[in-house]
Amino acid sequence: MEMCPCRSRIAERQGMNDTSTGARVRLKPREKRVLGKCLRSRTRSRRAVERARLITYLAAGMSVSETARKLEVSKQLVRRWRGRFIESRLDGLLDKSRSGRPHTYSEEQISELYKAACNDIDDEGHWSNTRLFATTGISTSHISRLLKLSVIKPWLVKEWKHSPDPEFRKKVRRICRLYRICPKNTVVFSVDEKTAVQALERVHPTRACGEKRATRRAFEYKRHGVTNLFAALNVHTGEVISMLADRKRSIEFIELLRKLDAAVESGKFIVLILDNSSIHDSAEVLAWLKKECPKRFKMVFTPTHASWVNQVEMFFSRLSRKLLRPNSFPTMKNLRTRLTTWISNHNKHNAKPYKWSFTGYKWANQGVG
Repeated sequence: MEMCPCRSRIAERQGMNDTSTGARVRLKPREKRVLGKCLRSRTRSRRAVERARLITYLAAGMSVSETARKLEVSKQLVRRWRGRFIESRLDGLLDKSRSGRPHTYSEEQISELYKAACNDIDDEGHWSNTRLFATTGISTSHISRLLKLSVIKPWLVKEWKHSPDPEFRKKVRRICRLYRICPKNTVVFSVDEKTAVQALERVHPTRACGEKRATRRAFEYKRHGVTNLFAALNVHTGEVISMLADRKRSIEFIELLRKLDAAVESGKFIVLILDNSSIHDSAEVLAWLKKECPKRFKMVFTPTHASWVNQVEMFFSRLSRKLLRPNSFPTMKNLRTRLTTWISNHNKHNAKPYKWSFTGYKWANQGVG
């Protein structure tokens, strides 16, 4: 019995006729590669692999019935994905977007949440999800999701310090130039003091880490006094000239200058990058420089509240992380010995210049400084 021509055309258009040439699947080379990669994948979803296998079988000449029987699915499912592939090619094998459940909260409510989270804090401290819930009526769990998506974190606070120095940019640019280019016949030192270095002895020995156990360090400690570390970092070699002193005064700073004068070969100029500590340009220091080394030393000061420009601060940071914080010092002598040894090992094995890439801020008069 022959099918009515009208019904035959409808079946062909809907992809229901297994033998119709209009619904035959033919793959392009790129589509073969994509489907083959999907079939070999170990991470793709089961549905994606099943659809790729379905189209591959149809492209190989199998009928709808044979494909359905081999995949153990219904013929209707095979026809549906065949029709979607013929219509949209590979994009037709993807799941269509669904509207999902209607939004619980309106755009106005969410905007109010963001406005409240970014608003000034009051006397009760920073915003919390509970306080935002009381203000906006949005549940705390949904507030967490919204803030995570918007990257708004009202509980985090970053502090900053403004330098009131009117020549801030000019000074920073000059120091950065000394870091990047060493003047001819000159040695550049970054100089500062690490004051009140404490000899702290842990009450109990530190326990090494183990399986599923972090390193354990006793909170309680005993103090055995403090010392002051004077350090001069050669910014172009990474070597450090240092000395330890019980006090931080102009007398001790002059002693460091004497060490620098003796360490640097005669005939070379010495440039010192210093912060604005009172001992660096005191009357005693200036008098000594005028008398002993009138033209050898040149001081370059960082801007006010900008000690971060001084490279020796990075050396102090590494010293604290590697030696001072993790260890216990039973006596002041032990602390001094280990400080001296650590700096000596640094000069032998780890001394290298910092890769300073910051060139300084732009300012109106490029020719100054």
